[in-house]
Amino acid sequence: MSDCSEEENASVDALATVFQHLGTNDLPIQPPVLTIPLLHVYDDFYHNPLDWSTQNIVSYIDESDVYIVSPSENPQIRKVCEEGNAVATKFSPDGKLLAVGRYDGILEIYDVETNQLVWQHKSHDCRIGCLVWGDDDTVFTGSRDRTINANDLATKAFVQIGSHAQEVCGMKISNGKLVTGGNDNNIKIWNISKLHMDPSFVEAAEEAFPLHKSAIKALDFSPTHD
Repeated sequence: MSDCSEEENASVDALATVFQHLGTNDLPIQPPVLTIPLLHVYDDFYHNPLDWSTQNIVSYIDESDVYIVSPSENPQIRKVCEEGNAVATKFSPDGKLLAVGRYDGILEIYDVETNQLVWQHKSHDCRIGCLVWGDDDTVFTGSRDRTINANDLATKAFVQIGSHAQEVCGMKISNGKLVTGGNDNNIKIWNISKLHMDPSFVEAAEEAFPLHKSAIKALDFSPTHD
């Protein structure tokens, strides 16, 4: 006689049905909303060539140029940046601006509606591989030159807030904290609530976690904790 209850048997049967379907073609496959043929996307771990805005617009990099498109019924692809050298893109929180990090260390900000370049600045000595926007008009950039910079669009100022021992690979921001991952296998957390755009400002990492054995690119904050 089995020790399993009827409820347990029912659960086992349900799981068996799910696994059976996973091994077949019975599950419906949805066609893509939009397919974009790409000419050449560089196979580089440190690039961030894709982003999706709060206005339902996608930015992507193809052959080092930046394009934007809305996955609608009648999508129109627009080229934003034609100068090449682009390796990373990131929309502002409201989706109105697009930050572009270039291979030569230049940060560019574009107006999404008009395609106009509204700001350009030589922020780093090497490529800007990762970008993240603050809650205001501040863009944080991480570079192959190992530094982390804060770029203020309102005042046109920028400061270095810290660094890693090797290339900065990933960045996320939440509630006055900036977390960065580096090719030095370290995660660092910075208190950017104290940030002021003074050239002498250098922030020591509030916490550092040397717990990995390779580069750290994938980062995020828990949505259930401050």
